[in-house]
Amino acid sequence: MTTLSRTGRRFRATLIRQVATEHEAHEERVRPHIRAFAVVLVTAALLPFVPDEISFFSVSFSAAFLVFVCLALAHHTCSRRTYVVDTPALWLFGFLVLLAISPFTASANDVPFAAWLRGVVPFVFLGTYLLARPGMAVVEVRLLVNTLHLASILWASKVLVQAYLTFISGAVAIVERLTYLTMDLTLPFSLVGLVLSLFNPDPRFSRWRALLTSFFLVIIIASGYRSQALISVLILTVYLAGLPSRYKLALIVGALVFSGGVILTLAKLDLLEAYTARFSETSASSESSRLMEIGYAFDQFAQSPVIGRGLGFPIPVEITFGDDRDFIKQWVDVASVGYIQASVGYIHDLPAYLLMDLGALGLICYFGFMLAGLRSFPTIGRRISRDPQEALRLCPWLIVASILLFVMVEASFRLIQTNLIFSSCVAMLGALRRVTDPRSNLQPEN
Repeated sequence: MTTLSRTGRRFRATLIRQVATEHEAHEERVRPHIRAFAVVLVTAALLPFVPDEISFFSVSFSAAFLVFVCLALAHHTCSRRTYVVDTPALWLFGFLVLLAISPFTASANDVPFAAWLRGVVPFVFLGTYLLARPGMAVVEVRLLVNTLHLASILWASKVLVQAYLTFISGAVAIVERLTYLTMDLTLPFSLVGLVLSLFNPDPRFSRWRALLTSFFLVIIIASGYRSQALISVLILTVYLAGLPSRYKLALIVGALVFSGGVILTLAKLDLLEAYTARFSETSASSESSRLMEIGYAFDQFAQSPVIGRGLGFPIPVEITFGDDRDFIKQWVDVASVGYIQASVGYIHDLPAYLLMDLGALGLICYFGFMLAGLRSFPTIGRRISRDPQEALRLCPWLIVASILLFVMVEASFRLIQTNLIFSSCVAMLGALRRVTDPRSNLQPEN
């Protein structure tokens, strides 16, 4: 009897080891289409903020994206497991249906096809969620987090090179902030880089945490975006809350020293007055361009509250840019149509834009998709510094939350790169929620 008992225990232990080995082998396998998606994210970071010309980077991105789509479709078609449709996917399906309806509403409101196409293309890239999310494993989440970190570093390096080349060319007479030299700063990679520099648990990046964090903070400060500066403070506060008490004082002292260095540098370059004036400006006036945009959007929304006026619906440039004629001449191509008649297809407020162009249904579906990804709130506190898994989950959560705050006052939501970041991070959140949420009883995915 004792011999049988021992034999049973040995058999059970062997079986457990075998199952664990098979599970580990499955977890360590990164599927080809996820590797291709990682390449897509890197090539997207090297694209200009509006890829309207054929270049090496645009061709590379297009080729990488085509390979990703083909590999993903082949994987899901050949897989014997059921494609699981989760809650974010349902909201995204609804949003994509509205995009399919949008050309008819746009045409009914005299929106040119080119303007509609420019508005719809970036949002289509949210659909990459449907190809990347099913069956995503933790090891694939780690790969995508590291890829976004690398992409942010490459983007920042590209931005600095562009700014330097523009500066030495003398094309811009007055340079009060980095956005005068390159418009690629409208992309949210600086916030992505800051979040990942602080929270990415991979030791290959975390060993450079202080250097990378300072690097992205300098870019955020130099860009002059008030919204990004305020969001950065919130991100740093979350990081501070996760530190042990003995390190908090050191971080606060380091932040004060860093701030003092920035102030002295701005003063040395005679930029301190212009920089502080930008942050002291108020938008309380009814003449504020942002309030004018919102008012205009709500006027259009009132005329078509359910499905909106169609993507690409025009907004006069004097509303969008607050009658800043110098900026309009430099950055807006009014061509032969003249100043008063010129228009753009965006405003600097995501909810108002969605209400105007896609109606209440568009707003509900879009934020339904985002909030479904954010519904699993990560632990904020000392557990972050002790639990790499929790730190990993916080990375995509903070990225989505930070960029959502940013696009409340900027038009980055109309960029391909922003929507790729959103789709990848919501996919990662869904994969990690399925692993870490004890209430999750989903069946195995493909």
